[in-house]
Amino acid sequence: MRPHRFLFVLWQSGGGTQPMLGAARLLVERGHTVDVLAPRLLRERAANVGAGWLAAPPAAELDPARGRALEDQPDHAAAVALGLEGEVARAHR
Repeated sequence: MRPHRFLFVLWQSGGGTQPMLGAARLLVERGHTVDVLAPRLLRERAANVGAGWLAAPPAAELDPARGRALEDQPDHAAAVALGLEGEVARAHR
């Protein structure tokens, strides 16, 4: 089988990150190239499964003081999805 390239897009979710990284690891073990577009917090974990890492846009990074997962910051998640991240950042200063 010819190797393929895969791109996984991850965020700091409460329970979705580990299964996605597991799938990435399995693809790498089968000879495929996998890149992970994710926040800085997940860079090392991507490397640990043999995947490349691509930095998520800075606006997509979560504020660690407000929680560790996307679910902890629903206003931020909605703002990033709608392109309003600057407004949310100003509101939390």
